[in-house]
Amino acid sequence: MNIYELFYLNQAIDSKDIYNVPSFSELYFSESIHQIVRESLYQTGYLDNASNYTPKALDAINKIKQYKYARKYIIINSTAFGINDENNLGVMLRQYEDDYSFYHLNMSNPDRQLLSAYRSFFNEQTMPVSKISGRFINLESFERHFGLNSGEFLKIITITRGPGKITSTNEIFFIMDNRLYYYDFNSQLLITPDMVRVNAILKARLSI
Repeated sequence: MNIYELFYLNQAIDSKDIYNVPSFSELYFSESIHQIVRESLYQTGYLDNASNYTPKALDAINKIKQYKYARKYIIINSTAFGINDENNLGVMLRQYEDDYSFYHLNMSNPDRQLLSAYRSFFNEQTMPVSKISGRFINLESFERHFGLNSGEFLKIITITRGPGKITSTNEIFFIMDNRLYYYDFNSQLLITPDMVRVNAILKARLSI
């Protein structure tokens, strides 16, 4: 669904912005656009001919709601996940250009799933841990320093909602000269981790 269709369905929840989605306050939503959106949602099966939500729409709204109210967000490169501790169920927000989709995911072993999905980054080769000097405020300065291009790194951001506070992490894995490197933007620590360290980082970041 596009951003206007997402805005329409989001009104069934609370109309507030959704994490990692452009702010709805920036949308121009005239009556004519409203009509076009309703027609599009009807054509795709989200509304019936009386503009009521269909079961398909209610399922999508439920996923959007679970994502919005997640206890923890995990952003891996450009893909966002919202997870709770109920039944190890997560909701993935996948965006491609102006198309937004929400999917349920089993998050019982997310660290193993990530290791499997990014085998080129995380192999069984053990490398010595050592600090390397470097101080980078953001991903852009980091890319410039190391000459990294999109697709040559794995960036992980987490945001956790706790009682009265929000905590976050911001880290990146990348390969250079056949070595795996890890940089923590918060502590400004750059190391070459072994697989024990990699597993510990991923387990901590991908769990509630």
